[in-house]
Formats: sequence, structure tokens, C-alpha cells
Amino acid sequence: MGNTIIKNRLDRLALIMLVFVAFSCDTDVEKLIVQLPQEDISFSNSFQATYLIDTNTPDAVAQELSWNVCSFGPSNALVRHRILGSIHADFSTIDFESPGQTANSFHLSNKELFALGEKMGLDNDPSTTDGQGSPNNKGILYYRVESFVGDISAVHAVRKASAPAGLHVEIIEVNICKEMALSEWALVGPFNNWNVVAPVVYPFLTTNTENVFVAGLSIDDQGFKITARDGSWSKGYAYGGTYGKLVKDSGMDPVIPAAAGHYLVTIDLSSLTYSLEKASLYGLVGPATVNSWNGPDYKFVPNECKAGTFVVKNLPLLSDVFYIRINDNWTTSYSLGDKGEGTFRINPGVGAQGIPVNEAGNYDVILNMNDFTYQLIKL
Repeated sequence: MGNTIIKNRLDRLALIMLVFVAFSCDTDVEKLIVQLPQEDISFSNSFQATYLIDTNTPDAVAQELSWNVCSFGPSNALVRHRILGSIHADFSTIDFESPGQTANSFHLSNKELFALGEKMGLDNDPSTTDGQGSPNNKGILYYRVESFVGDISAVHAVRKASAPAGLHVEIIEVNICKEMALSEWALVGPFNNWNVVAPVVYPFLTTNTENVFVAGLSIDDQGFKITARDGSWSKGYAYGGTYGKLVKDSGMDPVIPAAAGHYLVTIDLSSLTYSLEKASLYGLVGPATVNSWNGPDYKFVPNECKAGTFVVKNLPLLSDVFYIRINDNWTTSYSLGDKGEGTFRINPGVGAQGIPVNEAGNYDVILNMNDFTYQLIKL
């Protein structure tokens, strides 16, 4: 019976403590009750008629957005803001979202506008167009500000957004230099026994201008023609009667005349013209090349995307070494550099180590005369 009395007293004590705690919690904790603002949120800054977006200055500020701060009720309510962006006026998709912040201003950068523009299909490439064939560097991007209290991800978050603002953007187009590639054309003549597929092949490489191609050629005053690189003679071009003019080759048309020398040959098949420019042509020679030491050398052509660099495309090489020289002559030549593979130096003379090819195959070779480095890219 004594134990029963003690247990009842302990139960009453626990109940008293529970009531005390409940009472303390109810009176000490201040409830924060927020409400949806009655006033509208709107941008207070001015907007430009058109925003020119320069992708070369990605971090430059394109537009400073600022807006009014609305009241959500209590003065101690922490109001935060975020900028939302969309490629649709109705914001059916949210394509940009800034982090929440307490400041009522935000800087939009060129980079952010360009990124949103890309989602709309805009770019800075002058060679691309939209579905109607028009330049695809102009459009309207939509932004609005959203103010909120509490966790914005909550289902019942208290938030209010401004009306969308449409920013008319125009991305400045830049000429993007495309990597040179093998074309379907090559040079043919007595220098390769009129066999376009026999080493050494004299291919034309593409340029950044449509239907304009360039090749290196060393010739002994015998002229040349232009034909399909596959050796089919299914199509080609010959001398048009005056310097610089081409005609479609019927098979009986005259060769394009050229005095003995070393040339960069440029052809424009849209205007049916050609030009011959005397040049110092870098070439590959040595046991790794099909012609070994005999020449003519495989000719590099200047890389129009980077001054001081030269390229050879799809070059067959054996597992051995090669050297680089100018105009099929040893007066100026280059061998493996002191720092090993990937570098070269002016050839110090007999016994200099050649540039190694570790595995036979076809290669793109890039020669950088700015820093005396090279690349062998196995295809």
C-alpha cells in the first residue's frame, strides 16, 4: 500500500511538470505569422532597347536589376529574393535561377544572358541559322524577381513574383576558325607521274571560306592540274586561258602553267580562280616517310587558325624517324629537341636525332614554330 501511495504522488508530480513545460513553451516562443504582400513587386531599373552580348567579355555586367521590397507582415520577417529567367514569356519553364539573397538588386552578366540564349537556340556562330534560314543570334529573354519568406522549396512557401520583363538580346557573332581538313581535291602533274594517289600525295586542305582550298607544291616548271583526290579523274580543273582562271577539265584542257619553285596554291571553286604564292614550305623527310630521303617532301600548309603553326593531314608514316626541312633542302632543317618528344630544334648537323614515330599509321602533324613544339595525332 505504501508503494501505491508513492507511485500516485510521482504521477501527480509528473503531470504538474508537464503542465508547467507546456505553459512555458506557449508563453516564451513568439509565433511569426506572415502574409502575402498587398503591393506589387516590380523592377525599378530602366532597360535597354537591345542588349549586345559580347562573348569575349563574359563577366561584364549587361544589366543591373533592382526592385522594391514588399512587406510580408512582421518587421522581423527575413525577406529574400531570387531572379528567375525563362525562354518563354509565360515562364512555363524556369531556365535560370539565382541563389536566394537579401539584397534587392542583382547583376546579370554577359555570360548569364548568353547561357540563357543558348537554351533558346541562339549562338555567336555566323554560319548557323534558325529554322527559317535567318541568323540565330537575336531573341527575347524573360526575367522576373520573386520575393519570399522561409523555405522557398516548401509546398506552402509564402512568395510573390513580379511581372516578367523581356530583354531583347543580340549576340555579337564571331568568326569561329574551323580546323583545316582534307578536301576531296589534290594536285596532279609530272611531279607525281600524273598519279594523284601515288606518294607523295599533294592534297588540298579546307579553309574557313567555303569552296576555297589550299595546298603546298614544289614543281619543276611543268605545270599541274587539279583532280579528285581519290584518283578517279571523275572531275577536275585545268587552265582557263589566263593566269588565275580555272575551267572544268574536259581531259583535253591545258595544264596550269607554273615556273619551277615552291608555292602555296589556293583555289576558289566558286569563282573558278586560283593563285600561286611563292613560299618557304616546311616538309617532312626521312625513313618514317614513304619517300624516305629522296623527296619530294610532304608539305605543311599554314594553319589559318593560329599564326606560326603549320599542318599536314592524314599523312602515312612508318615506325621510324623523320626530319623537317624547308623547300626540299637541308640548308634549314630541324631535328628532335633537347627536351625530347614533342619538341624540335634547328638541326645541329650530321648525327642529330630524328623525330620518332613510335607506331606506323596515318597521322595529322601540327608544327608550331612559335615555341618549337609539334604534335603527332594518330588517326
